[in-house]
Amino acid sequence: ERTGNVDLVALGLNLFTQGIDPQIDFGDLDEIKRTAEYCNQLAVHERSPWAGDLVYTAFSGSHQDAIKKGLEAMEAKALATGVSVEQLEWAVPYLPIDPKDVGRSYEAVIRVNSQSGKGGVAYLLKTDHALDLPRKLQIEFSQVVQAKTDAEGGEVTSDEIWHIFQDEYLPALDVAAKWGHYEIHQTRSASDMDGSVSLQVKLRAGDEVLDTSAEGNGPIAAF
Repeated sequence: ERTGNVDLVALGLNLFTQGIDPQIDFGDLDEIKRTAEYCNQLAVHERSPWAGDLVYTAFSGSHQDAIKKGLEAMEAKALATGVSVEQLEWAVPYLPIDPKDVGRSYEAVIRVNSQSGKGGVAYLLKTDHALDLPRKLQIEFSQVVQAKTDAEGGEVTSDEIWHIFQDEYLPALDVAAKWGHYEIHQTRSASDMDGSVSLQVKLRAGDEVLDTSAEGNGPIAAF
């Protein structure tokens, strides 16, 4: 029996990481979290120990690289010993427990934003798109992804990374969908009495020229 305001999830999973069975079923921790939020009408913080949405998520490039190498090392060891990964002792940097033990998936472990490096991008391409990039290409392509996240802010999903890869290295099916490969060919602007600006731009993408137009309260806003 517990006394005081101890966090039962934190206490139980702290024991679990030390090899002690707390005799509590944490197999669907997200459902436990939803129930607690409903009963208390209080949201569980995204960084709350063990249960938060982001506690198994790595954005930092060095963390992602370490997690990627740890998961690959476990897969290699399982293959060499002839057992499944689930039968091995969990040993992945920055992840004290296997997220699957509490009902989470590996999909949310690696998320890519402007802080991320080559490890996260390479991991998502390999796991979701079966594309194992050589090291030099990992470095080159991660810089392309970082340029996009710097320009647009926020995160990029695994599917968005694949679209960026297609745009960068594969023939684009739609010239208007190309990103980062435009050259300004010609511009023309006109101002109205109310200060709004109409802008017409010709962009060159390879051998094709794309005409586009927009309006704004100034040439920069219109562009």
